[in-house]
Amino acid sequence: MKAELIKLFQKGSTVAQLKDALHGKQIEGRALTITVDPRSLPYLNHIVDGWVDGPPPSNVEVVFSAKDPKADKWRRFSLSRKGGWRYEIDVFPTPFNNSTAPLSPGIPPGASRAA
Repeated sequence: MKAELIKLFQKGSTVAQLKDALHGKQIEGRALTITVDPRSLPYLNHIVDGWVDGPPPSNVEVVFSAKDPKADKWRRFSLSRKGGWRYEIDVFPTPFNNSTAPLSPGIPPGASRAA
């Protein structure tokens, strides 16, 4: 499932466009439901710049970085599994100074919250 999700990511799309591209997409014959954590709403205009697999023992499927369209700052986002074909986009709002720093190992947003 993770590999199928990663194939749907596109560099240059906004986080909002990514959400729309994933929501309703059929994987293994079932439609994905994608929600956005309310704390992520102010960052939906950020532009997807890169992604990596989420850590294996967590519910985080993909960690991705997205650039602030108004500054040279990037934020760490995650796509977390909430059950079945339900996923949520979360953000760690602290900005980073380059596109790869948000992808480095650490606790991705959403990983420490209960599902």
